Amino acid sequence: FAYSLLVEKPKPKATAETATTTADTSVATLGTAQTGANTNSSPASLAVQLNQPAAANGVFPSSEGKTATNITLENEAIKLDFSTQGGRLLSSQLKKFATFDNQPLVLNDAQQSVFNYEFSSGSGLVRTQQYIFEVAEKTNQKLVFRLYSDSTKQRFIEQSYTLDTQNPYLVNYNFALTGFENSMPTNTPIRLMWGQALRHLEKEPVQEKTHTIINYKPANDDVTYVSAGKDGSVSTNEKLAWVSFTQQFFNTTIMPANGFDNGNLDLKYLPD
Repeated sequence: FAYSLLVEKPKPKATAETATTTADTSVATLGTAQTGANTNSSPASLAVQLNQPAAANGVFPSSEGKTATNITLENEAIKLDFSTQGGRLLSSQLKKFATFDNQPLVLNDAQQSVFNYEFSSGSGLVRTQQYIFEVAEKTNQKLVFRLYSDSTKQRFIEQSYTLDTQNPYLVNYNFALTGFENSMPTNTPIRLMWGQALRHLEKEPVQEKTHTIINYKPANDDVTYVSAGKDGSVSTNEKLAWVSFTQQFFNTTIMPANGFDNGNLDLKYLPD
């Protein structure tokens, strides 16, 4: 499972319509098994909901009263800000590039960031973004978050992020559940909700709007996209090789080693 923050962008279909609105929000709901219904919420509203602290649910202790902290990983090409809230990536800066008005090029709005796993543990529904993770390991190259079930630390969720040594724009990511063998069936569905509010980066808004889309690659088909220049959504039970929030020159892509079993992809635009 890897993040790629700057790769060659897949070309949109030639039939894409010219954009008339400003691209604003994208949500991808991706599953390791059959997922629930597609969400119509924006990343902003989802972030508000998911940033509410979780009460104790019989699996993990309450996160009420705990304060999230931000942690940075960076190399010569990227600067990544993470939060202990959900153990997630908040924002990504491309250090060798700038916006049209010479501001730091940050790919997404940290305040509207959604990266949440949702699954049933047998004792209740777990939404990872509602919990404060601990930092289990931090080096110049690697960051590991853990959410422990109790003081024995034998049962936990782990998320690790490692800067790739060959490609400075690649982040190797791993999500793992440890110690849940007796409380969760091995085929328990896990749903990933990934949402971003994409930022205005380029001087020419029409071109930027036209090229702001969600690209995705079905495992057994060609690269395609959700929509261009207008709101759109795709729900598929087909296996997906990768999903990408794509703008005119830059994109953020998740490329799981074994793909996603299915997905609901939703793109919304706001008026100028």
